[in-house]
Amino acid sequence: MEDVKQAVNEPATTSVEKSGGGKSGIWILIVIVVLGVGAYLIWGSDSEEEAAVVMNDSSVAALVNGKEISRALLDTRIAQTIANAEAQGVAIAGDQLAQIEQQAIDQLVSENLVFQVATKSGVTADDASVTEQYDQIAARFASSEEFLAELAANDFTEEEFRADVHRQLVVQNYLDEQVAAAVVIVTDEEVAAAYATLTPTETEEVPALEDIEAEIRAQLEQQAALASVQDHIQDLRNAANVEIMEVEEDMMDDDSESDKDDN
Repeated sequence: MEDVKQAVNEPATTSVEKSGGGKSGIWILIVIVVLGVGAYLIWGSDSEEEAAVVMNDSSVAALVNGKEISRALLDTRIAQTIANAEAQGVAIAGDQLAQIEQQAIDQLVSENLVFQVATKSGVTADDASVTEQYDQIAARFASSEEFLAELAANDFTEEEFRADVHRQLVVQNYLDEQVAAAVVIVTDEEVAAAYATLTPTETEEVPALEDIEAEIRAQLEQQAALASVQDHIQDLRNAANVEIMEVEEDMMDDDSESDKDDN
């Protein structure tokens, strides 16, 4: 399933695609790379708060303002990230796996914080949208039986997974509203500065500023709006009560022995 942070980044990609082909489109792509819009991580955590780390059984990965994040959900998100990487020919191992695990729990903590605020604000996701997204995910499997088996293998029921889809859509709707509501002013000087970073390639000259000014301004506005939303999420994290759970070593040993017995 498309990760929420990817969905938040989607407008930047869409705006480039709509700009069409040719020189203008090529150079707008370069502007995005220079500005870092394409790599913007809405869920990045630089929070000043230190989440409490406590020992726990294997069923709970974290508590966010008292609300549980299940370890099954965390494991599923990790598996999704690894599968996406491997589909692109990237092998994940060692330190990379630990980094993915940390990113996954950070994403889920931020997602749950936003979901809590979104729910209080009355933001929803309609059943039709949830069903559409759910069906798109299920369609990636050869059969419904294979899909349900995959859910079961990750300790997920169909209802739990549908609830996860609903939560992500609510979060996305809320973030879309925040981006749309952000008051952003991009000056001509900022546009000119971004334009000045462009250099010609072996086959293409830099288009005239007036030919791509609107696209550059739009990307700068979106970057600023996303940064505003990131600050909002960071404020939520700083004020939140977050507890990250660690599985007790003896329980991990038991699981390890169980796996050996099964093999």
